[in-house]
Amino acid sequence: MKITRRAGLKGLMAGAATVALPGIGRSQQGDIVIGAPNSLTGGLGGLGTRTVWGLQIAVDQINRDGGIKSLGGAKIKLVPADTTSENPTQAASLTRRMIDQEGAIIIAGATASAMTLAAQVEAEKSQVPLITDSYADSIVTRGYKYTFKLTPQGGAVWNWSMSSAYEMWKASKGSPPKTAAIFQSNDAVGLIVQKMLPEHAKTLNLEVPFSTGFQMGLSDPSVAVAPVLRYKPDMLFLGGFTNDLILIVKALRGVGANMPIFGAGPAGADSIGKGLGAAADRLFAPMTWNWDLSVPGNKEFVAAYKAAYPTQPYPPAAEMLGQGYVTGMIIRQALEKAASRDPQKIRDVLQHRVHGAAVPGDQGEVRRQRPQHLQPEHLDRVDEWRAPHRLAKGSASDSAGALASLVSSRTAGAPRREPRIRLYSTGVLRRSKGPSYLAPLGHGFLLPAR
Repeated sequence: MKITRRAGLKGLMAGAATVALPGIGRSQQGDIVIGAPNSLTGGLGGLGTRTVWGLQIAVDQINRDGGIKSLGGAKIKLVPADTTSENPTQAASLTRRMIDQEGAIIIAGATASAMTLAAQVEAEKSQVPLITDSYADSIVTRGYKYTFKLTPQGGAVWNWSMSSAYEMWKASKGSPPKTAAIFQSNDAVGLIVQKMLPEHAKTLNLEVPFSTGFQMGLSDPSVAVAPVLRYKPDMLFLGGFTNDLILIVKALRGVGANMPIFGAGPAGADSIGKGLGAAADRLFAPMTWNWDLSVPGNKEFVAAYKAAYPTQPYPPAAEMLGQGYVTGMIIRQALEKAASRDPQKIRDVLQHRVHGAAVPGDQGEVRRQRPQHLQPEHLDRVDEWRAPHRLAKGSASDSAGALASLVSSRTAGAPRREPRIRLYSTGVLRRSKGPSYLAPLGHGFLLPAR
């Protein structure tokens, strides 16, 4: 995107409105400044906003508990700012400002992978640790030493999603699916998925009649509708920003294309359920966090979210909310163990001693997990949207066709958690053996750059 001087200044002024006044240097012993440049507007604005909410809940909890005890009870100050979802130049400049003028000693961001890739360069130049929950594979393949990635590789997530979809289809219908179409936006993650997912389909003997990309900000959904109507795939793997997903899914449902659609990231956001309504039936997404996870601390975290943001969707749907909170807990661990404001010492602790997220009240060291242990089989949830009219009926069998029947069969004997209000409910469609990063309050992982 071409950035004019006027547009650039306007963006910086907008970001500055959310940033504290400059002048807090690293050498001063005031609040510990954590920079949080994230996508707060644009196609991923809802996700970035929830990342910041999760971070803020964590920061408030840490400060209530007495701050960072190894630093004399120093309080943490979160400094959020809007990178937008489409402007890497702004992401870079905001990150630079947070480090140089705000005195940030850790950066947490930046939602959209393209924004994170830009922010990452500035953090690396200043030797300031960056912790991200973005998905692009290239974030940890550029050899940077100050980047830490909470999430697994985007390509691995989509490969796992396809394998899970294959298994669910086969279990519900008695025979495997034959075809899968792939339609991905040309963003940092989508470009990788366009290359990797067709190859993964070959391992499942799935025919891919078309795999193509599209430019973000669609105005005409026919580029997706036409090939779907032509090839009639059994399943569709659709990736993109929130507005594009809503536009495409509504258009497909409007012409009677009712195949299950598998997404990721934005596909699990609150705005998707609100924007799609009944069209959300048969839309699935792997989620790193969900409001109904049975892990220590999750119930308290969701309650804290409801208290802090009472007018926002509840139960919360965006995985970024949980990821933001986990990032805050990781930051607490790193600061306590480093007992220093020196970014180099914090980086060393992140690299060698902090490889998980402490649950609320747990001050002990979390067992280290080597990066290669983060494999796609450790994902164990696929969440499914249920439209409001379905929810009102209160019947799981009404929710989403043949695949949804697995919700009951896979959770037989386990209590169901049908939400009493809003938008949707979720079902655990698959449980795998071994640790799962999808219970981040107990099993958060960091994937250092290689």
